[in-house]
Amino acid sequence: GGNLNCLNKLAGTPYQTDFNDKILLLETYGDYHTPAAVEGELSRLKQMGVFEQIKGLWLGYYQHESRTAYAEIVINTVKDYHFPIIQCDDFGHDTPSTVIPIGARVELDADNKQVVILPTV
Repeated sequence: GGNLNCLNKLAGTPYQTDFNDKILLLETYGDYHTPAAVEGELSRLKQMGVFEQIKGLWLGYYQHESRTAYAEIVINTVKDYHFPIIQCDDFGHDTPSTVIPIGARVELDADNKQVVILPTV
């Protein structure tokens, strides 16, 4: 996962992300990415069946002049699914920017608002 716009650009190509049993990372940026545009991008992922495949959702940085909360937009789209959701503004197109090892095994604990990177076997 990663940038919402880039994920959608890869849809239907050989480079499309494998979402099965994954924690999906999502972030976006830019004033052109209005809340309505974000909702449209999320709807496309929904139509692709992405939210039926993932095990959790990790939201990164999003800021728009409208001040609409990213989590509010996302939760409205995924409200019918049952997976944990956590938000951390420290990854995405802003600083500070946390390094997240893509492909690592992680445990997402939404109740305690933490993600634990698990050791590989």
